[in-house]
Amino acid sequence: MGRESPPLNDLAMLCRANLYILTGDEIPFVQDGLRDGESIRHEMHQWFEEALRRQPVPWMAVRGTPEQRLEDAVAACECESGSGT
Repeated sequence: MGRESPPLNDLAMLCRANLYILTGDEIPFVQDGLRDGESIRHEMHQWFEEALRRQPVPWMAVRGTPEQRLEDAVAACECESGSGT
């Protein structure tokens, strides 16, 4: 939320994933009672993308329809695990 947390950063260094997937922000916003407001949605997406770019971790962005996102994410995970083509 605009500031670093050294203890959280230390914890994150212990729990690295093989691949991080960031979903695009182009699908219409639907409030489900858990999400932050639509007014900060695109800004938050930029924060997440910038954070991933600063980290030495593999990541990708998926965009498009929910079906296309899932297809792209599954394909990337299969390649990451070595079971893809």
